[in-house]
Amino acid sequence: MSKGRKVALIWIWVAVLLSMQGGGVLGPAPPFPADKLSVLIVEETGDRKDLSPGQLDIIASNGAGSVVDWIGQHGGQRRTLDKDDGTEMEEAWVKAAMSAPRQSVPWVVASNGRTGFSEPLPKDRATLIAKLTPLGGK
Repeated sequence: MSKGRKVALIWIWVAVLLSMQGGGVLGPAPPFPADKLSVLIVEETGDRKDLSPGQLDIIASNGAGSVVDWIGQHGGQRRTLDKDDGTEMEEAWVKAAMSAPRQSVPWVVASNGRTGFSEPLPKDRATLIAKLTPLGGK
C-alpha cells in the first residue's frame, strides 16, 4: 500500500471517529451556529437574590476583568436574557442560543461555530473564563 493511500485511510478513520463522538476537531458540536465567540446567559431575574456572589458577578459586572470584558477582548459577543424574554427583536445567534435545551437557570450557552457548550452557569468568573478560553476569539 502506498504512503498516500495510508494517509488517506488514516484521515478517513479520524473523520469516522469524530462523527461517532458527535463533535468537531476542537470538541463537541456547537449548540448553535455562530461566526465568532458568542455567549448567551439565561437567568430568572426574579431569582437573582439566590445566585452565588460569583454568578451575580458574571451576570452584572462589565468593568475591567469582567466576563463581558474578556469576551469583548476576544472579539466575541455576549447577551443575558431572562428565561421568559421574547427573542423577536434579537439577532439570529441569540434566537438560536435561546432555543438550546437547558435544564435550569442560570444557564450559559456558548459557541464559536466550530465547538461550544451548554451547561449550568459556573459559580465564578474564573471558571467561566476557563471554559470559554478554548473557544478562542480573535
